[in-house]
Amino acid sequence: MTRLAESPLAGGNEVWLCVCVTACPDSGARCKVVGEIDFDNAAQLRQTLLTALAAHRGGVSLDLSAVMFCDCSGLSVLLRARRYASDQHLSLRISAVSRPVRRLLELTGTASLLTEHAQPDSLRGYVE
Repeated sequence: MTRLAESPLAGGNEVWLCVCVTACPDSGARCKVVGEIDFDNAAQLRQTLLTALAAHRGGVSLDLSAVMFCDCSGLSVLLRARRYASDQHLSLRISAVSRPVRRLLELTGTASLLTEHAQPDSLRGYVE
């Protein structure tokens, strides 16, 4: 498991992100992301995703069902990682999302780029 940056916010709260990459026989890797994705930890998430893609030539399936916040820097990481994967003839797709991630993908029109089977109006694995 890879634990990414913790950074304090005003009022003593902390923003944290935990990423666990698990190899899946014959199908690449599963990447479970837990916490909040924002400007403070987006670079670390990007590096983890790129490393996972390089190590697992079968591609990476992202489980974002436990992500409670994702800002535009997090979305940018996901889109850039997808572009990298595509350029390398690899697969990067979101297999499960939380409500906040689903809303972000719907509002920005990026769901079809990142979700399994590229269905724009349906996010597989949506978690209420």
